[in-house]
Amino acid sequence: MQATGNTSSPQGAATGLSATAPRSLAQTGRQTIGDRLTNREAASYLGVTEGTLNNWRSCGRYKIPYVRVGRLIQYSRRALDDWLASRTVGADGSAA
Repeated sequence: MQATGNTSSPQGAATGLSATAPRSLAQTGRQTIGDRLTNREAASYLGVTEGTLNNWRSCGRYKIPYVRVGRLIQYSRRALDDWLASRTVGADGSAA
């Protein structure tokens, strides 16, 4: 007789993964590693469109550090936070 109240999912039991385990690239379709974000994720994080972020990168308007491996572009969340901090206007009205 099976115990009732089993909370493990059939998929988790079959794969040996818990419900909170990180999903693989095949499951998410993302190529994010560590704190790196894809171009789409970085644009969303900054509150701009992908096209705007692409323009900033290609025109050199803003020097936001990124990693390029072939066609893959990734941004470090820490670099984005640092860039945002450098663009923050202080309480006294001066640029930080």
